[in-house]
Amino acid sequence: NIAKIQSLKEAIEYEIKRQIALLIEGKEIKQETRGWDEIRKITYSQRHKEEAEDYRYFPEPDLPPLIIDEEILTEIIEVETPWDKKERLTNEYQLSFYEANILVKNGPLADFFEESFSELFDFIKDREVSKKLIINYLINDLIGLIQKNKISPDEIKISAHEFAHLLREFHNNKISSKILKEAIEKAIQGEIKIEEFLREREKISDVEILTQLIKETIEENQKTVYDYHQGKKESFEYLIGQLMKKSKGRADPGLIRELLAEFLDRMDRHQ
Repeated sequence: NIAKIQSLKEAIEYEIKRQIALLIEGKEIKQETRGWDEIRKITYSQRHKEEAEDYRYFPEPDLPPLIIDEEILTEIIEVETPWDKKERLTNEYQLSFYEANILVKNGPLADFFEESFSELFDFIKDREVSKKLIINYLINDLIGLIQKNKISPDEIKISAHEFAHLLREFHNNKISSKILKEAIEKAIQGEIKIEEFLREREKISDVEILTQLIKETIEENQKTVYDYHQGKKESFEYLIGQLMKKSKGRADPGLIRELLAEFLDRMDRHQ
């Protein structure tokens, strides 16, 4: 008959004191049902409890007996609970509790992490690098995109193999971080096929191709080149932007900067 949490607290505290007092006095604590008097703030006896058989419990005739054999017990014992999985991930992969908790909380992504790790580690051969790459783009990008697009983790269209492949290409400096994130966003919704996307977006590191792009960009931006040679160094960044645009973001950023600087320096010396 208790309707409030506060009353429940008061009833428990009262019963603790009442039963302690009975034990101190050497009296018996009866097995009974007691009610709570909200006005007087005391419990009172309602009825004495009998043993189970006095309640006339009997087997349900329409339900067969449930027999728990050793095989069922073994299966139950071998099931990995969410807490067990968190502990294993922190111990086996040296994840933080925060990282392990996010993975387990997102159900299938804990298995996704382990499958991706296995694939990526086969290529990189460095556990720490593999783990950091996966955790960074899985927690900061993939899970964020899943939430943004309101997709269930078990409905994403990118496999652990494809995810690991993307990270491998990024690690090998064949695609940029920007392209990697673009691929993840499109892949989880099934908008692209990873292999085709990578062929189209693989970073251009061929010096001849990049040199040709530089020549075209300089030809198309004579005024900016002139400004650069007059000391306006911000013009260099503008030219880099035009080169990246012309290459659709595929030009190797480090290499294109080096080649453009050399090209402009040669032009300056010949003027």
